Amino acid sequence: MEELQTLHSSLNGVLPSDIKIKEISAAPPQFHPRYSAKKKLYHYKAHCTPIMDPFQLRYSLHVRQGLNIHAMKEAAKYFVGEHDFTAFANVSKQFFRDGSPREIYKFNIIEKVYCFFTKHLKCVCWVKIVMVLYSTVRIE
Repeated sequence: MEELQTLHSSLNGVLPSDIKIKEISAAPPQFHPRYSAKKKLYHYKAHCTPIMDPFQLRYSLHVRQGLNIHAMKEAAKYFVGEHDFTAFANVSKQFFRDGSPREIYKFNIIEKVYCFFTKHLKCVCWVKIVMVLYSTVRIE
């Protein structure tokens, strides 16, 4: 346990000031960070502003016109549950091509005020899904 604390402190000591490790714990030797995950949580952000914040350019979708948040929340309800997403999978990869359904536990649409002065909005989508297929649920 002491070794983990030392590792935790050491990693935080060399990371940039805007990146920190909040928690660290031991994993079994057979653990693989990608293939052993049981659930994944995805966050997608859309900035509804006339001019995109240059600091968010690589991390958010820029939407110049407004979004219908109410309609998005209603539509998100239809995604929750078990569905077969193999039609959306990357066919060049063999991983998870078994055709079994995947379950979306949550699909939340959250509206936040991005800029207090201009009242521009930032829409954040949270998708919690079990065992995603390779190259699905991506915005590029």
